[in-house]
Amino acid sequence: MRVFLILLLCLAPTVSAQVLRSEENPAAGPADDSAPPPLVLKNAANPAQSPRSVDEAIALLRERMRAIAESALSAAEQRDAYHALYQEALYLRGADGRYTGEPPATAEAAVDKLERLFFEVALDSAPSDTTREQIIEGAPEHLKLEPVRPSAVKRKPIFVLRDPAAEGNWWGDASFDTEALALEEIPESPDKQLEPPEENLEQAEAEPEEQVAVEVLADEQTTVAMHDDQTILRNVTGESGDVVLFDRLHVWVGGGVQYDAYTYEDLLNTRNDGDSESDTAVRRAEVIVRSTLNLGGEVKAQYDVESNIWRDLYFRRVDEERAYTLTLGNVLEPMSQENLLGNKFNAALERSAPTSVFGGWRGMGVRLNKWFDLNPGDSYLLFTDEAQTVVTTSIGVFGQDIENTSDTDLAVTGRVTFGRERYGGGLHTGLSFTLRDGEFDRIDPRPEIQETDRLVLARFDADRAGIVGIEALFSRGPLHISSEAYFANYQGGQEDATGYGGFLEIGYYLSGQTRAYRPEWGLWAPLQVGARNIFEVFVRGSFTYGEADDDPDNHLRSVTVGGSWYRHKIRTSLNLIYSQTDKPLGAEDDGFGAAMRVQYLF
Repeated sequence: MRVFLILLLCLAPTVSAQVLRSEENPAAGPADDSAPPPLVLKNAANPAQSPRSVDEAIALLRERMRAIAESALSAAEQRDAYHALYQEALYLRGADGRYTGEPPATAEAAVDKLERLFFEVALDSAPSDTTREQIIEGAPEHLKLEPVRPSAVKRKPIFVLRDPAAEGNWWGDASFDTEALALEEIPESPDKQLEPPEENLEQAEAEPEEQVAVEVLADEQTTVAMHDDQTILRNVTGESGDVVLFDRLHVWVGGGVQYDAYTYEDLLNTRNDGDSESDTAVRRAEVIVRSTLNLGGEVKAQYDVESNIWRDLYFRRVDEERAYTLTLGNVLEPMSQENLLGNKFNAALERSAPTSVFGGWRGMGVRLNKWFDLNPGDSYLLFTDEAQTVVTTSIGVFGQDIENTSDTDLAVTGRVTFGRERYGGGLHTGLSFTLRDGEFDRIDPRPEIQETDRLVLARFDADRAGIVGIEALFSRGPLHISSEAYFANYQGGQEDATGYGGFLEIGYYLSGQTRAYRPEWGLWAPLQVGARNIFEVFVRGSFTYGEADDDPDNHLRSVTVGGSWYRHKIRTSLNLIYSQTDKPLGAEDDGFGAAMRVQYLF
């Protein structure tokens, strides 16, 4: 019965809150004839029933949202009804009425999507940067906290008029002032539908910057985006930190500080006979400069003052139309999503032990990234539903590892991933490899606190290495899971060796956020925080194995548990680590450590 009610609510011409109540309770009486009709899409059987302005269409949306809120439906059924309403209303942003994404997890999330739809319609159609700023300023705080990506297509002007002192819901108080728009006269093509009037074409050509899609973020979100190496600079503007020169050249200057307090003992401090050791230290202090160049170029310089090295120093060619980037300079090799995301945005303070030895390098070289959109509905591995699946490919040639985590002279490293957004989160699997030439003499993972000793599991003498990595990610609602595995072989010298390892990490946002996924990069998206208090907890188990031909094998097992508190640009984290080896190193075969970090990005 309730499924039938949802269908009535979303599709029938005269459904209202009174209808819903009368179905649940026949004594409530018949439906009210004054109930608003449903929205009719441009390809509806009876387009004459279509609302004749965007303002009128939004008014109908509000009425139906109120009807859902006042109905006797369960929370899950309300979520489905809101989602169906959102799908039907997508034409306001130029969509063709089809939506293949996953439904929201809660009714509140579904309402948020509808509120954001209203906001984006106005933001997309703002005729100037000044108007866009006014819209953002007048919007409620929760709509500012998430990135908004307006479409690049041109639309007729739509403005949002809102009394800042007004109380209540955004969708109940906002007023959309727009010229009449006869929806039944809109052609089938969304591109033609949204062409500006003839008299505005000359103005549009004179002011191209007003028509270009930008990612509108508050200053805090801009900062997070700019610390993320996968963010394309030309798609980001912010309230501060972003300087525009000559109307074209965007320059952003920022940095970050990580300050650690730690304690560890036994196996984690074998160089001091296992004694307990505690201290504080600056984990990272860096300055970052990023700038756009003409012809789709960008440059980045990231200098770590504490380590006295250039972590990133590169030129990047960006071609979003052909869906690729080409990077030349000092850059991360495309192996391991944990390594590519970095310790600023991972749940744990440091990379897992197996990643530290098998999956993370940074060197001078050239790297090509390209992504492909696959047809929805086609079957690709485990990706068989209607959502859009994206394949990413990345390959590069690199020289010496600048962080001295291995004595590499030359490396070829590549990565392929399948992924898609799912339930507001993501589903992902990937394969990576690296072929390396150099001098390799040990498998020595770091047990997940930066200041602890590396633990030597195997010693050997080889000049070639081949490593394969497998990875998987999943997030839905506040739950997120990631896992990676590595298989390594070392040959070509006086003594060969093999190694393997992996980890499984499970995290949860106590404050209800969802860890977003970007399928075009095959990576988690950095968490956007803002004024909210966000709390995250996680547990990670890892395993690392090393064996040389003339040396006995050894295993390292580690468990890390911890959590983080995020607010504005500050992250405070605590990790607890327990590690154990199969065979003692020195006189120790297990050890305990704890680390606390305060991170500030600017």
